[in-house]
Amino acid sequence: MQLPPLPLLRISPHQFRQVANIQVLPAVLCSSFLHMDDERCDAHDGVRKRKRNSSSTASSVTAVCVDSSGDERDGTAKEGERNDYEEHGEELEDEDEDEPDPPIPISFLISVYSKKEFKKSIKNRRATASGILKLDNSLSEYKFCRAVYKKVRKLASVVASEDNTRILFTIARSVPNPIELDDESTTFEHMMETASVMTKPAVTLAVVLDDGNETSSSDEKDAGKATKTRKKSKVPSEKDIDPANASINLKIQLLRNKYICNTADGSDHCYVNENGKHIPLGHSHFRTWAAAMKDGTCTDEAPPNHHLFDENAPSQSSLLQRRIAAQANARALATPVINNHFTIPDALLNFLPRTDQDRLPPLTLAPASASTPASAPAPALVSASIPASVPASAISDTLLPPGTNCGMKISVTEFCKIHQLDDSILHKLTNEGYKTTATFRYVSLKDLERINFLSGEIAELREAVREWAVPV
Repeated sequence: MQLPPLPLLRISPHQFRQVANIQVLPAVLCSSFLHMDDERCDAHDGVRKRKRNSSSTASSVTAVCVDSSGDERDGTAKEGERNDYEEHGEELEDEDEDEPDPPIPISFLISVYSKKEFKKSIKNRRATASGILKLDNSLSEYKFCRAVYKKVRKLASVVASEDNTRILFTIARSVPNPIELDDESTTFEHMMETASVMTKPAVTLAVVLDDGNETSSSDEKDAGKATKTRKKSKVPSEKDIDPANASINLKIQLLRNKYICNTADGSDHCYVNENGKHIPLGHSHFRTWAAAMKDGTCTDEAPPNHHLFDENAPSQSSLLQRRIAAQANARALATPVINNHFTIPDALLNFLPRTDQDRLPPLTLAPASASTPASAPAPALVSASIPASVPASAISDTLLPPGTNCGMKISVTEFCKIHQLDDSILHKLTNEGYKTTATFRYVSLKDLERINFLSGEIAELREAVREWAVPV
């Protein structure tokens, strides 16, 4: 007799396991479906609690049917069927467990410093090399350090290890002060956990190397190249001297030993001509004289007929002597010359004390006659009452006084500093393009008025130029 199919049974997973362990199942359970609830359930005697994924439909499990003949089985169930039920239950339990979180990638900004450079302030600190290393938070501390050492070796060409390297990290807005990774794993875990919760995980690493352990291959190559291209300087030996110049060198040494001058004319070697004039001798003089002696056109007693030995030619002093003279002129110009002119009125002369009536006669306002020389005023007082004469440069239209030439060529800034001129005068001259004092010979008073020089500034500048200029 065939029974009608039973309605679907809703049982819990725990009840399903109990049913699956029953040795004899009725035939009416064939083709029936067992459904599990979405509610929380206790598995394995309530030890682990699981929360199923929120979904509107329930998970369905098809039960295994027994023989349709309805005959009951013997007391021992087949081992294969029981294993099928057990494996099916384990699969359901594994599906309910949460999957592990995927690893989170973190960007590490690496900067390599030497020990000496890292002691400086952050603003003055300069990294030897820098780069970016991307790792995930699933690495262990050992693998993380090995990856950092490998990256440092690639960036800075140095051998980094645990013995000569310190690693410090900072995280924006979370760890502002550098923290060193030490032997304790809590520091490394804190760095990874703090960076993992960021929207864009990023960590700044400062790798500090000991100063004595840097072994850069590129530096060694550069040092080797510099050693190869370096020229050695040594005193030339006799075999290094050209034989053609050997005789000239001997004659130059002979002339130097012969024409030593002991007078204080500024030169160590001089030739005194027949007129008694000293002609300073330099290297060019000795070389020309020695070459002429080799050709046989002159002797060591008289120089050759050359313009270097012409007494009428303007002698050019040595560069050292010209520089010494220029420094002496600069020191002389640095001392300002102050001219004080006093004018004493005639009315004040009557109040001066008179100790000697013969030497200082009484002053009268009426002019004295030529026959009475005793009534004439004292010469000193007369000269004091006469105002100073106006210099000739006052009636000239150029800045450089007539009858003078430009003095030593110096910058306009140094000129204004030496003569203590105001900054306004310096600014007006430099703004118009005047850089050196050699251009003062082309400056006119109209040019100064055109660039808005005040009358007092023009007077100060003309007085300074008068002191600086040299007479022709």
